[in-house]
Amino acid sequence: MSISGKKNGMKNKLLYIIVFVFVTSSALCIHAYANSSWRWLSETRPYDILPFIIALTLIAETLAYVFVAKIKRPVKVFAVVAIANHLSFLAPYIFGYIGYTGGLTYTFDFALEHLPYYTIGIEYFLTTILVEFPVVWFSLKNDVHENKTVRFILTIIGANVVTTLICAAAERAVAYGVW
Repeated sequence: MSISGKKNGMKNKLLYIIVFVFVTSSALCIHAYANSSWRWLSETRPYDILPFIIALTLIAETLAYVFVAKIKRPVKVFAVVAIANHLSFLAPYIFGYIGYTGGLTYTFDFALEHLPYYTIGIEYFLTTILVEFPVVWFSLKNDVHENKTVRFILTIIGANVVTTLICAAAERAVAYGVW
């Protein structure tokens, strides 16, 4: 087997591992609300700061892909990052709404106001990787220099770890509640 064949095999294994971890963690995750209600103690809700979080994430990830992964097309990078991030920011709200309400009982506005939308956590990070990684990878892989593929993969994961941690800290700093 050639060296390039081994690299492709490693890339495929990495993708399979990421998908397996997400599917396994999602399948094993069980929420119990014990017939209690979430009450916000703060006036600010996580979705109130979402526009600022999205802007910060778009800037940080675009800069990471342009300067760390060395992708030379910043406008394309920004467009891909914008699409991937909008999909990943919507996913937890939609999945949470459907998971909590079955999609039938409450309005989306009611769910936003009464559910504990601390969306930024390990489940959120795994959702982000599952949603963003394929969009970013398949959209930008042809713009990555051949010997910088591993750097690109690590940049995708690293940028998402950093932005997820920043988002989690910001969210918890301004929005809090109790059961």
